[in-house]
Amino acid sequence: MKDLELEFIGDEPPLAGRICQGLVVLESWEDGRLVEPLHTLFICINSQWHKLYFQWHIIHWRISDAPDLPLTQPPEEGFLLKPVDLAAQFDLLGVTLVKVRYDPVQYGAETSIEFANSKELVMNSANDLSTYRLVEHSS
Repeated sequence: MKDLELEFIGDEPPLAGRICQGLVVLESWEDGRLVEPLHTLFICINSQWHKLYFQWHIIHWRISDAPDLPLTQPPEEGFLLKPVDLAAQFDLLGVTLVKVRYDPVQYGAETSIEFANSKELVMNSANDLSTYRLVEHSS
């Protein structure tokens, strides 16, 4: 099966050569269980927040305010967007971003952000489920 072409909505911010000032992912929880590890990614460069999210093969970039955290709906709804500070968790605060790469995968897209400290945040969105992982390359 041939992969779909990637489609972009919004303009990618100029990330290469910029310093990471913040990196937060919102996890989607429903009735106490994690249903999507990567609902939305927020990244701050040049004191401006940007958000990145995926819909199958569509990659969305938007200028954003800082995420108001935590984001919740009334408890009776059973839904929660839980923030995870990836900059702190993966030691990326203050690190220069090297490049962003986008690759089509079956039923979606893989996006990676490389950092100058040999770390790479890899985000995969396929079959309407988005996940992330950190890859550490040897120096």
